[in-house]
Amino acid sequence: MESALKRLSRAQSLGFYNCCEMTTAFLLHKKEKKTYNFFSIFVWEERVNVKMTEAFLVLSGLGEQALIIFAKTIRMDLSGDQCAMISDSLGRTKPEEMERVQQVCAAVLYSRWKEYLEMLHEKKSGLHGIQTSGYQALIFQAIRYVYREQTGWEREVMDSLSLYEEDMCNWYKSVVELSTVFFIHMSQLFLLLCVGLDLGFYPGKELRHMLEGAARQMEKLEYLWMDERQKTAMERCLEELLLIFK
Repeated sequence: MESALKRLSRAQSLGFYNCCEMTTAFLLHKKEKKTYNFFSIFVWEERVNVKMTEAFLVLSGLGEQALIIFAKTIRMDLSGDQCAMISDSLGRTKPEEMERVQQVCAAVLYSRWKEYLEMLHEKKSGLHGIQTSGYQALIFQAIRYVYREQTGWEREVMDSLSLYEEDMCNWYKSVVELSTVFFIHMSQLFLLLCVGLDLGFYPGKELRHMLEGAARQMEKLEYLWMDERQKTAMERCLEELLLIFK
């Protein structure tokens, strides 16, 4: 038994299969709202004609608490290819259930996105552009559900801009640290501004003033951008929101 465990735990190829079936049981701590793995069993098989069927449409039947747990398992740092399974599950959810699923998951998904940005903030490993995720479309829709009213959206944008201004006023030890903090905020603001434009929101006077300040700050730090397309897209978002008043 011990030798088999050592073999399985070593980094090596144990075979090639086209199907993996997972059975898992977890414990839920209701007060802390945390889940703990009790056991997981993985079975790898070589099956004939493996394809998605109605049996995979599990999200449609899940209750609210189960959907929240599902949303909490999503890692925002995954690439597009690694997101395929979960994205497919969401994409294949029955149309009449999709709105309920997105509404329940929205706040958790957006929270996960901000946690991911905070993790990057702490690493300060040097960023050169707006950060994206394989779940970018999900994050965008999550923000739309969380901030469908302009008041909430405007308050979130102003809070984000306040944090941005505070960070930009601090002294940083290197260009690496400065670019990391700058693009963390740009990543957050870009999605928020895109949602505002998509929903047709009109920024109030105070928010407009803050957006103008952000635009000026961007001009000063334009040398940090490595991706001209991202820079152009961010500038366009700011311009379109500010042009409303011209």
